[in-house]
Amino acid sequence: MKKLIPLLLALALVLLTACGADTPTPASTAPVKVWDEASPVPVTVSLRELEGDAAEVYSFTESALGGTTLLLDYECGNAAAIQVRVYALKNGAWELLNTPAGSAAPASDGSFLLNLPNCIAEGYNLAFSDGSGQEWPGDSVKTDTVNYIWQFDGSVEAMTGENIPVAIQVYDTAPEPGGSDFTGIGGGAFFNPEGLNACTAAYAVTVVIQSQDYTGPVNPDYM
Repeated sequence: MKKLIPLLLALALVLLTACGADTPTPASTAPVKVWDEASPVPVTVSLRELEGDAAEVYSFTESALGGTTLLLDYECGNAAAIQVRVYALKNGAWELLNTPAGSAAPASDGSFLLNLPNCIAEGYNLAFSDGSGQEWPGDSVKTDTVNYIWQFDGSVEAMTGENIPVAIQVYDTAPEPGGSDFTGIGGGAFFNPEGLNACTAAYAVTVVIQSQDYTGPVNPDYM
């Protein structure tokens, strides 16, 4: 089944694009920038709003794949690649779990499907409509605690080379009266994670768009 996931994602994206389609910004604190570009350009990433047949295709795809599947539109004047980054919260700071690699985008503006497992630290599959993309298998995560997951649900503006959070997952013991409640977290928690320090575990997934004229070094803190 795992080998079929990229194919299913690509097929679904073709169908969803054919079906048709149609803004809050997170706080700007570290780790916003992943690398420095010679001439960074603005980017916009939006969750696709689906209706009718497109919504049915999306629902079927997510059910068949399991976990969470995001259909994201991106706009960039000079996009060359999209990275997916998976982080774990360790001692109050985000630690990168995967070794990021850019997937060449078919065009400067377009769409991609991102499938995340039930625990977002256990891998991902990224697919474009031309069948290209990438996957990262991740590692199995064992926890008996309850969890809450936030997934990207709007539109955000950023710059090339910057993290754009698309999912945050928090594990914690069952909430007690007057205790911590993580159900209200959003994308801003990635940039200000101090409110998550009390949880048992926290993970985040971001996408980063790279422009064609990128020449700067990768920030070793997040490589």
